[in-house]
Amino acid sequence: PPSFVSPLFQRKMSDGLCNWINYDIKLSKNVSILEYDFCNGYLFAELLYKTKQLDSISGFRDAYDPMTISSNFTALIEIFRDLGLKFDDHLITGIKEKDRGCTLKILYQLKITLEKYDKTLRGVTMRATINQQALGLTVTDYKKTLQATNMPQKMVNQEARLKKFRDTRLQMEQTAYQEEFYQTDKLMQRKLIDREIALEKMRKNREFMADWHQTREVEWKKSQKVKADRLKR
Repeated sequence: PPSFVSPLFQRKMSDGLCNWINYDIKLSKNVSILEYDFCNGYLFAELLYKTKQLDSISGFRDAYDPMTISSNFTALIEIFRDLGLKFDDHLITGIKEKDRGCTLKILYQLKITLEKYDKTLRGVTMRATINQQALGLTVTDYKKTLQATNMPQKMVNQEARLKKFRDTRLQMEQTAYQEEFYQTDKLMQRKLIDREIALEKMRKNREFMADWHQTREVEWKKSQKVKADRLKR
């Protein structure tokens, strides 16, 4: 996330990503502190495998020794770049060092990208079904026709990702997403400031009333003493 996002809003963003990962993706273990759970790179691989961006995770290990961590992240670089996401040494170092901002940044960018890819894939599947019905083919025959006339499916998927995620529209959406965070964060900070101002006014009013009552009590006691002295005379 951008540097202007407050820690409070980062926590809200982290909670949202945890819900997405735990309830929608369902990895092998629940995540709770993203910068710690993802610091060795393994869960990135598992997330990509669950969302069909990886054929296998056999080359990744869930361990924390330097060699394993380096191997995991090296294998991830090309996959993220194929998805059109910036995954450079600076970002990887931040994730390894459990920098919350770096981990949140790549995870929410990955979430947007995967959701866009999923919508496109559903659209392609729907059009394929319509074509199959229009041609009057069985599912088996239609698949054979596709295999005979098209590139291997893995290559098709790769080309679709390269074309889809390297255009400027993804950057525009990410910019808009960051702007939304910025505006919401500003509003939250403004509300917090207004609340602090209101509390300070209440505190000053209480102090004023306490001083006023104390002064009135002192004056009343003086008045009573004067009256008592007059009666004695």
